[in-house]
Amino acid sequence: MEKVGFSIRYKFLLLISGLLLASVVAYLGLANHVFSEDKTELVFDYNRSFVANLSSELDKVFESIEDKIRLSSILLEKEGQDNLIERLFEQDKNLAYLAIKPQRTQRFKKIMWKDDFFESYGYNAKNFQEELLSDSEIPLQTIKEKGYHLWKPKEWSQLPMAAFATTKNISKGGRVQSYMFLVIVRFDQLGIQENQNRLSEVFLFNQKGELLFSDSQQEIENLSFLEKTKNEYVKTSVFQYTESDQRYLAAFSKSFANKLLVVSRVSTEKALAVVWQFVYRSILFASIFLTLAFIVAILFSRSLTKPIDKLLAAMKKVASGDLSISIKLHTKDEIRVLAENFNTMICDLKSSRDELESINRELENKVKERTKQLEEQNLAVKKAQEALLRTSRLAAAGEIAGRAAHEVLNPLTSILTRIQKVDKRLEHKKKEDLILLDEITTAWKKDLESGKEHLWNEWNQKSTLNPDKSLLEEDVENISQIYEGLNLEFQEMKQDLGFLLGEGHRINRIVQSMRSLNRTSGDHQIYPLMGLIDESYKIMADAMDEASIKFIFEDQRDEINIKVDKDEFVQALTNLFRNSIQALRPVVDETRFIQLSFINQEEDWVQFQIIDNGIGIALENQQKLFESQFSTKAASEGTGLGLSISRRFIRSFNGDLFLKSSEPGKGSVFQIDLPIATKQGRVSA
Repeated sequence: MEKVGFSIRYKFLLLISGLLLASVVAYLGLANHVFSEDKTELVFDYNRSFVANLSSELDKVFESIEDKIRLSSILLEKEGQDNLIERLFEQDKNLAYLAIKPQRTQRFKKIMWKDDFFESYGYNAKNFQEELLSDSEIPLQTIKEKGYHLWKPKEWSQLPMAAFATTKNISKGGRVQSYMFLVIVRFDQLGIQENQNRLSEVFLFNQKGELLFSDSQQEIENLSFLEKTKNEYVKTSVFQYTESDQRYLAAFSKSFANKLLVVSRVSTEKALAVVWQFVYRSILFASIFLTLAFIVAILFSRSLTKPIDKLLAAMKKVASGDLSISIKLHTKDEIRVLAENFNTMICDLKSSRDELESINRELENKVKERTKQLEEQNLAVKKAQEALLRTSRLAAAGEIAGRAAHEVLNPLTSILTRIQKVDKRLEHKKKEDLILLDEITTAWKKDLESGKEHLWNEWNQKSTLNPDKSLLEEDVENISQIYEGLNLEFQEMKQDLGFLLGEGHRINRIVQSMRSLNRTSGDHQIYPLMGLIDESYKIMADAMDEASIKFIFEDQRDEINIKVDKDEFVQALTNLFRNSIQALRPVVDETRFIQLSFINQEEDWVQFQIIDNGIGIALENQQKLFESQFSTKAASEGTGLGLSISRRFIRSFNGDLFLKSSEPGKGSVFQIDLPIATKQGRVSA
């Protein structure tokens, strides 16, 4: 009997859980919407109230300044009233500086200066006048035309203050003269930091939209919201706007007869953080509720599914051949009717089975006779199949052995070439250093046997090769050179050992893959193409140097990533390099080279070619290159599997390898096309 995959009980539990989950999700969505709207209105009300209060406070500040300027205008009608004017302005905590300039003079005359404020920002009266209050920072023409101006010079961008200037006509000595008053207004005494909510940011702008003050470290990049404040009939309002993909809830209020704009804003993310906290807690409570409801549903579903379980158990016994079973249920629902019908069906099945057994016994005798005839025929077929199977196994073993030999050949050739290179280097280069070191130590021992003084005298003699140096200096210099040479040789030997170890591991991985028989592609990951090409070249570099072959590689500036199995890609590329090296060995007159060139790099594909000026490939052999076990080389040089395996590897990476062109006596061009992979998950080559 077929096994039950998903019982009614679990369907009932899934339905109940789904309904509860849908209800909770709907509730959370509605609650989040309601609370978000309420929180938004609350933030709007708070910002509206805050900017209105701050606007009123600024109105009082600038009304006080204008009253003091009017009183100063009266005092200036008499001479020698500067001290009285200074005391008048010095009492105002929101003012830091006062200067007056008659119309015909070129510079302002300082009347009042608060040292404690400016010194806290590293300025004294002199450098403040030179650096922050230069003539270029005062828009005299604008002040004369409008009669007033409120602005903030660029050099004051980090200071909590702004400049306010106005002109007054004063009757002095029977003549009316125009005086310009320049006042530095402080914003750090307005209590913004104490009154403002931590989430809000406050900005003050003048009539032109220039920033006068900000209590935030962030700058406003988008000033498009200032258009919403230009309605002269609206003094205070709220609005929303977006800046750098961040939404803000803001409010503004106009002050000082619309000459000053107060803006308070808070990001929607911060304002609605408490709503998300509520949602998180609601999810926690909902999880507890769902867990309890699920437990109750499990207990309740047991009573519903128990009769069905009895019916299912009886069906399993019937399926196993037991037709003597009878189901008894005490329920009063449809399942009881089903059980009674099931019992009737079992009785009918038992009668039918008895009849079938009688018929089967008759057929069994006939089948035995026919079976004996078939056995004789099958015996002959089995013998033929066994012979065919032995032949197939021998062919498969030969192919696997050939593939293993070819795959191991490249790293083994690199290992042998590198060992020969190290042997030649040690034989020709380091043997001279050892002979020189032996000559030095032998001479020292001989001189030392004659006495230390004799050794010292010998050391002090001039060198025959370099009269400017003594023999000791010459010996020390030779020993130092020998040491440096041996140290460099040690580093090269260490690199060669790492190379040989890496090639040995590659042989091990190739052998392991041959043992699995069915391995067509390994672990595909994303690698930089340039790194894989460089690694392939380093493997074959010794063989190229030995054959005096120049390698030309046109590197790409842009990084190109491909998704491949690293070992299989390197094996495919070194197979192509090895074929080119073998094709170049018969070339004598020309400069032998192997070139790797990128011919195209589209959005999704990269294409590059391996070019050599070897002996080329005959036309009749070009169509057979990628056939398994086809080779034009001697048995000691190739098995005919290299190009076939390389193409299979490249195609397993969703790419392709093919012969682009070849001309006997001029060389060959092989091309590889590969899809470009994304940079995510890149693995260093």
